[in-house]
Amino acid sequence: MSRAHVNASFEPAHVDFLVDLGHPMLNRVVDGFVKVGGVGALHAASQDASRFLLQEETNKKSLEMSVQRMGKEAVQWGLVAGVYTGMTYGMQEARGVHDWVQTRL
Repeated sequence: MSRAHVNASFEPAHVDFLVDLGHPMLNRVVDGFVKVGGVGALHAASQDASRFLLQEETNKKSLEMSVQRMGKEAVQWGLVAGVYTGMTYGMQEARGVHDWVQTRL
């Protein structure tokens, strides 16, 4: 009996955003804020795009509301990411260890 075997590997896109504020913790917080904030804006844009496709008309007010929603979600997602990265970095520095475990399949 023959078996099918699939071997696939995916490499995510690597995006670097370099900010130097003089302290590694601040650098990580801002980096997380910008990267995840962009994801939040794209999330809101994709939801609004699908909503616009289902509506029969799109006017200036709905586009303005969409842009406001994108900004709001970008800030919300970015704040959560900034707090998370700041807390994890602070805890690593306070404890003096890095607990990340990489598993191999």
